[in-house]
Amino acid sequence: MNYSNKGGHILKQKRVTDEQIIGILKKGESGVSVKDILRKHGIAESACYRRKSNFGGMKLNDVKGLRNLEQENNHLKTMVVESVC
Repeated sequence: MNYSNKGGHILKQKRVTDEQIIGILKKGESGVSVKDILRKHGIAESACYRRKSNFGGMKLNDVKGLRNLEQENNHLKTMVVESVC
């Protein structure tokens, strides 16, 4: 997804991995200033709170397990669609 700034230049949206999100949230829980963390990583405050609602309290293993479950679910959905057709 691309965005344009006031000068009309196209800005690319930065992709952040789940592992990076967990690390950033852990820094916020450890007492580091949230504004400093957001500024360092170039993340908007609204995006931080959205990610916190999705990933807050999760550990890295939890995220990997969730990703595996999503892949398995997609695989099962395609199997169901193929069996119906």
